[in-house]
Amino acid sequence: MATPFKIKRSAVPGKAPAVSDLQLGELALNTYDADLYTLRSRPGIGTDVVKIGGAAISGVLYVNKDGDDANSGATPSDAKLTIKSAVGVSSEGYVINVAAGTYVENNPIKVPEQVSIVGDSLREVTISPSNVDKDMFHVSPGNMLAELTFSGTVDPGVSVVAFDPDKIQYVNQSPYIRFCTNRVANSIGLNVDGSKSIGPFKSMVTDSYTQYNVNGIGVSVSNEGYAQIVSLFTMNLAEAVSCHSGGQCDVTNSNSSFGNYGLIADGVGPV
Repeated sequence: MATPFKIKRSAVPGKAPAVSDLQLGELALNTYDADLYTLRSRPGIGTDVVKIGGAAISGVLYVNKDGDDANSGATPSDAKLTIKSAVGVSSEGYVINVAAGTYVENNPIKVPEQVSIVGDSLREVTISPSNVDKDMFHVSPGNMLAELTFSGTVDPGVSVVAFDPDKIQYVNQSPYIRFCTNRVANSIGLNVDGSKSIGPFKSMVTDSYTQYNVNGIGVSVSNEGYAQIVSLFTMNLAEAVSCHSGGQCDVTNSNSSFGNYGLIADGVGPV
């Protein structure tokens, strides 16, 4: 009779091996969860433990550079290739996990309400626009964009993040931009145009948003829009924070370096 082949294993629910438990090329099995693990080694990034395959988790989609837009996106092994394709099959309550890599996207990407797009790391996930005359992301209430770097060049006045002008919605929960970096030259990093939204606040929120979009605008708030800005750091911009036509904002723990203007307030709204 053949001798059974066994690998490192655990029967503890939810338990995954530590990096020190495995060698490169070695597998480990959780016999309770039926999950298989191995080591991933990436030069310049480090070594970590990853789950292989696994069952789909409701409400979670995956994007990576080994993916295919014909895939479902439901598991890492069946991931989508582009963020736009994953957004296209998402719906309210979904989280889209984006693995390390550079993604050239057919913008604009119109994000449904209450959907989050989260990268592995803002240093390792880069998104570039293929259309220089169009906004990159059109956001809806309850969206979050996190751990992403935006890179490339667009025409002056084009936005990285803006309300969807083709679907004006009532904002009951502000879109949230968190731990992101904008390196798209000429762009408006965050465009809060109150005329493209309905409600008493017409607002967006940002935390830890670094901007090196040369000749661009960091945050533009207009037409009675509203923004809460925390840890906005801008370099070499034409305007760091600009409010027009009754736009208002709160700015905390932020800095503007080397550009033309730090703060601009110009014009009032009907109220």
